[in-house]
Amino acid sequence: MAGSLALLFWLACGALVSAQGVGPDSSAGEIAEIIDDSTRHLDERLEAIRVLSGYGEEAIPFAHVLLEVLLEAPSSDLRSAAAVALRELGPIGCGVVPALTQALRTPHPTVRLRSAEAFLNLEIAAQGERAVGNLARMAYRDDRVENRAAAFASLEAIASKPPIVQRLLRRGLLAPGIPDRTPYIRLAVATEASEAPVVEALARSLDQ
Repeated sequence: MAGSLALLFWLACGALVSAQGVGPDSSAGEIAEIIDDSTRHLDERLEAIRVLSGYGEEAIPFAHVLLEVLLEAPSSDLRSAAAVALRELGPIGCGVVPALTQALRTPHPTVRLRSAEAFLNLEIAAQGERAVGNLARMAYRDDRVENRAAAFASLEAIASKPPIVQRLLRRGLLAPGIPDRTPYIRLAVATEASEAPVVEALARSLDQ
């Protein structure tokens, strides 16, 4: 009898949590409210971010909630999850690229990694010219190998977009005279051109 009562109590609690949290019939707006509620448990907000990223166009009106989390949440787990969700949704507004660009300078390595990876979304990469400086800095200075690799990959995605390549060439940022085979390396070198030690070290490695 006691076991049955305990089971019923557990099921009732589970139903209550489901009713208050993310459920199968939750709308994008309801999920966004959970993400935005700082009194919610961390795991619940993380799950809500994951679910919202799968809502596609229905989630776009609530993208500002993800941007606020990316820039302001005290939890690095939340900020990382928001960056991943923004990558899934693509260029949902003019604030996405600036927010991701700013997040590349955060002290937390996982947030930097997820923000750099967001530029692997080709639609975000097409708007990513303004992030080149922070990505190049991260590619050569980040103390984590996976972060440097993600930054280089994102630079490659950005530089592969023909309109951006032309704009960067006109502004002298692709530095076609630098002896390297790949444009995103030249782009990163040129962006860091004021950093003499960085350029010298790269020149030595490119000559090898």
